[in-house]
Amino acid sequence: MRSEELKEQIDKYISTESVFTEKDRVQVYQKIQKNKPSKKIRLLPAFTILLFISFGAISFSLMNHESPRVAMEEKKEPPVIKEEFPLSNEENNAYQLFLKDLNEVHLKDLSPISIAKLYVKAEIDQQYDAVYALYTDRKEHIQWTKEEDRAIPEEDRGTKETLIKKFKNIGKGTFIQTSDDQGYISFQGPDGELGFQMIKDDDGIWNVAFQPIQ
Repeated sequence: MRSEELKEQIDKYISTESVFTEKDRVQVYQKIQKNKPSKKIRLLPAFTILLFISFGAISFSLMNHESPRVAMEEKKEPPVIKEEFPLSNEENNAYQLFLKDLNEVHLKDLSPISIAKLYVKAEIDQQYDAVYALYTDRKEHIQWTKEEDRAIPEEDRGTKETLIKKFKNIGKGTFIQTSDDQGYISFQGPDGELGFQMIKDDDGIWNVAFQPIQ
């Protein structure tokens, strides 16, 4: 407030008498106090700034720290995917050992159905050397060589999906022995009953016949 305006305001409260009385002093003091800015009003901007700073700090902390619930959800174990063509523990152990050296000694305790399942599993896994090793080695039943087998085009072997669809029930089938060294597995295929041919080799182990599905 300018000095002229202050003087005018003071003159309103001062009597016309030349003596500055106690009443005049009180009126001046009250006017000055009335025009002073409130402390609460001056403190308000500082409080508001402090509030914004605190809110920002909390927001930054939340953005940079995962909540316990989110962290717990992310640490959950992934869902177990069901094997599309499962093997028993005994079959899987024999399969893994057989893949390493293709030695039929790993098959000696398996049934004809289990050996047929290993053959299908090797086809699905594209383990074609293992596929050929599971064929019978009886000379009178061999239809092509290992080299010829390796030359078979990929598209002629069947896809994973078609193999699973065709042989998914072979493990539920029944082995029917027709002679000392021959038999077949009867099982339900996608379009009806199928027969999977098996031949017992000289070592007493059942092997898969060439072109087992007739």
